[in-house]
Amino acid sequence: MRTLPLLALGLLGLGALFWGLRGSPGNRTYFCEAAAKRASYRGEWFYRLRAAPGGWLLRDDDLATGASLSEGTLRYLHRFDRDLAAQGVTLIVAAQPPRGVALGPGSLPDYRPEAALQGYSAVRARLQNAGLFVTDLAAVIEGTPDYFFRRDHHWTPDGAEASAAAVAATIAGTPTFQSTTFDPQGFRTEALRTEAQRGSFGEAIGRICGQTPPAETFTRYRTVAERGAGGGLFASAAPPVALVGTSNSARSDLNFAGFLAQASGLEVLNASLVGGGPEAALSAYL
Repeated sequence: MRTLPLLALGLLGLGALFWGLRGSPGNRTYFCEAAAKRASYRGEWFYRLRAAPGGWLLRDDDLATGASLSEGTLRYLHRFDRDLAAQGVTLIVAAQPPRGVALGPGSLPDYRPEAALQGYSAVRARLQNAGLFVTDLAAVIEGTPDYFFRRDHHWTPDGAEASAAAVAATIAGTPTFQSTTFDPQGFRTEALRTEAQRGSFGEAIGRICGQTPPAETFTRYRTVAERGAGGGLFASAAPPVALVGTSNSARSDLNFAGFLAQASGLEVLNASLVGGGPEAALSAYL
């Protein structure tokens, strides 16, 4: 049986955005002047946040308007894709645009989401021109109002589900999928309960400003195999899909692997890791 691994890559934005604290009706009272200073971020893995209307908290990187892909990186990805293809394996890249593209037009006077989308599209086109299969998550974000948490760097379960459907469509369009007979399996996703989280950015603001932003609620889902013989979502010795990604994919409460299994009809081996980026997960998996 051939394998269709999924590699979720992050795009690096070039350049930093600098600002002072701006008064705005959309800025919540929990965002204080100290939160606009890099020196305030001592224990966090990110640096400096900015408040946007609607309760949004964003990092500098979330507001980057340029994306880059070096010639060296492109050559390595092309070689990696070629070597996998020689073993009957298809590589699919699913990379997110910066979170800022989810903001409404004119939300911040010095940020242009259309520029960020142009940079994302340019990188995606280069990957596609190199022969890689790439899922356009910018289009998914545009059609999913609550794609991201507003005070955390992850996508919501809604964003995970919409992204999984798009990736499943990419899988279905690959020659490997179309020329291979897979053992069909149905999956069922069920809502478990409503949960709440402060979020990585919300917790930081609470420490710096002394007032923690309100928690965001979301629904936790679980996906199970419909037939008993399969034994479960990760029971097969050689699932046809290997998911190699970041905490977006690793967090069970966001259920991306489950949504992907249901949307594709294929069992998923989730080899994603929390922390370290997709490179750490890929290294560990290989």
